[in-house]
Amino acid sequence: MAEESLNASMSAPQGILLGVGFMAIFGWLWNLSLLFCVNDYLYVLDYESGVSSEAGGSVVAQIFYDAFKQREGSGTGGIVFLLIPLIGAFFCGISNLTYVARIMFCYARDGAVPLSHMWTVYNETTQSPLYAVWVTGLLAALIGLPMLGSTVAFNAIISLSTVALNVAYIIPNLARITWGRKRFVPGPFNLGIWAYPINAIGTVWVIFILVVFSLPTVHPVTGENLNYAGIMLLGTAIVSLLWYGTPYIGAYRWFKGPVRTFTPLETLPSLDLSTKSKQMPLMTYSKDLSAGGIGTEEGDTAYKGNKFVSPEIN
Repeated sequence: MAEESLNASMSAPQGILLGVGFMAIFGWLWNLSLLFCVNDYLYVLDYESGVSSEAGGSVVAQIFYDAFKQREGSGTGGIVFLLIPLIGAFFCGISNLTYVARIMFCYARDGAVPLSHMWTVYNETTQSPLYAVWVTGLLAALIGLPMLGSTVAFNAIISLSTVALNVAYIIPNLARITWGRKRFVPGPFNLGIWAYPINAIGTVWVIFILVVFSLPTVHPVTGENLNYAGIMLLGTAIVSLLWYGTPYIGAYRWFKGPVRTFTPLETLPSLDLSTKSKQMPLMTYSKDLSAGGIGTEEGDTAYKGNKFVSPEIN
């Protein structure tokens, strides 16, 4: 997503900080308001022996139901009110699809996924990598199918998503304070002298919560309530290592890391930037990713009026 923004070296980190800050504040207020509405937490969690709650253990739904039933005499309003977080969850899913499709596009652009030439096709009508969007949505639906018939599968996938995200967060932090510390070149937005302590604290915290998220949540532990987060993460890591390191056919033979997607302005011929009607070759693409990747002279990006127009990669 940062590649599609202006002044990404500043706007991207600022957006992350603002997003995390707002979520921390409003998320805390949201949780606090829910807690003030709880009268019997065992009933809300559906843990009371011999008594089943109306929502069957769905905490937020039960809190809404109880709040309206206590105040208005009927829990119907709570069911209607539940539409607000459900609509929010829907738009959150749309947002996730948007950035995950971009991630798929970036991986394909670097030649890191099968059929890369398909997922890098840019649709000029929607102004998006349309094939990448569709395949991302399809894969998400396929992963979600087992959850329809099994709470074990649901818990396993949810646990994996939480743990895997935190592992992804910790890798750059760990690299910043260990093996990559001397090679790291600070950008326009950086933490200065606070970079090392903040990254160290963040790394320790993520390691701690990874352990916590992998612990059982119910005692006694059975196959139905086992926390599969650690097992799923290990399985994902094994598949990834096999994908990369299998002799003769592994990705190590052809994946060379992120490809260069732009031509530095200082290497271009002298241009009159004041004349916007002229086409300026600012970015070069390769139509054949297998023949050397993006960064050749087979395509260009033109500046027309106030709009950048990227060529279709096919």
